[in-house]
Amino acid sequence: MLPYFLGAAGPEQALRRYHLKEAQRAQRAAQRKLDDAERSRAAVDANGLALLRLAHREGLVEGVPAAPDPQKIHFLLEQALTVPASAIGPVDLRDQRQGCPTSSEACVASCSTR
Repeated sequence: MLPYFLGAAGPEQALRRYHLKEAQRAQRAAQRKLDDAERSRAAVDANGLALLRLAHREGLVEGVPAAPDPQKIHFLLEQALTVPASAIGPVDLRDQRQGCPTSSEACVASCSTR
């Protein structure tokens, strides 16, 4: 702004500098929003892939590629939601983290000794 006051630059140049600084500020704000959106999308993609792997392990979907794109993940998850319950078969509702044996009698025996 000093050259304007000294007469070396006109008021147009000062106005242009002001508009440039405003545009740069807006560009930085837009870049921050874009970066946040990209991080959010990456998290959603990772969660979707984890759900897809779980659905595949439980037999809800088949033919899952090693590295599916986000559209394929969404398509396969939609497909998993449309599988009728009768097609899945009996569901083992025991918590797999407990390390229970496969037969219910053995599970009761091993859990009662803990």
